[in-house]
Amino acid sequence: IDTVGGGNFYKRATEVLKTGKQGGSFVAVTGDDPHPDCTTVWKTIKFFANLPCRPVYTKMKAGTLPKYVLLLPYGEAEGRKEVLGWMQAGSLKIKLDADSPLPFTSEGVRKAFLKVGSGHAHGKVVVQIAGE
Repeated sequence: IDTVGGGNFYKRATEVLKTGKQGGSFVAVTGDDPHPDCTTVWKTIKFFANLPCRPVYTKMKAGTLPKYVLLLPYGEAEGRKEVLGWMQAGSLKIKLDADSPLPFTSEGVRKAFLKVGSGHAHGKVVVQIAGE
């Protein structure tokens, strides 16, 4: 699940995710451009016209690309239901960075920020607040 925004992370994700036919999905909560230029009517139309392009394209290329799911405010309820369904089915797999979970100490939090800031995290960086 991409919650970062500010860049096109789908291309990088295609290198590590399964294809759509194998059940791989990339869930984006922002588009490729979280701050689109809608200063003119034409730019606004162009932005909204391009939104369905990646999901349609990846559906056609399901044999080689992961499914692209875009959760935006206009489809957020349906998208959340889909993600919750994956969670209930146990098919949503979240890859954690090898150092995760880190302890909830000043050293652990510092290490988490350094890892995320370095751009070298391979998965989600997690700080464990409490044990089970």
